[in-house]
Amino acid sequence: MIKEKTESLQLLTWYIGNQLFGMNITECREVDQDNKILEVPHSKEYVRGIMNLRGDVVTVLDLRSMLGYSAKENNISPVAIRLKGNNQQVAILADSICDVMEIENDKIEPCPPHMSELETRYISAITMTDRGNVLILNPAEVVKVK
Repeated sequence: MIKEKTESLQLLTWYIGNQLFGMNITECREVDQDNKILEVPHSKEYVRGIMNLRGDVVTVLDLRSMLGYSAKENNISPVAIRLKGNNQQVAILADSICDVMEIENDKIEPCPPHMSELETRYISAITMTDRGNVLILNPAEVVKVK
């Protein structure tokens, strides 16, 4: 018996605190661990600042703040994940990179109803893996810096 090949999605995954997040790898441009972020006065709370990545000025967003999570407790330097955007240069911060995971499409579920409106704005789906639940981000919403 030949098993039909199911469609799958490759996710770049990372941690914020103990929570695992992911995004379609095709939406991610690069990961930078040696980042120097310049604060921008009078910016939104979730805009950590700007940084220079390969000659481009990139707006750095603090996903932890965007989702209403508590401030980071340690002094470990965050990792910047640069996203692909139409005309915007945006990176989000992660505590640490986990892995690239291949997830079958039938294992991806919509957001559970207990999530807040703020969370469901940025999180499009969830999947369960052997490393725990992965909250899958909606890149179109994340790059909308308002």
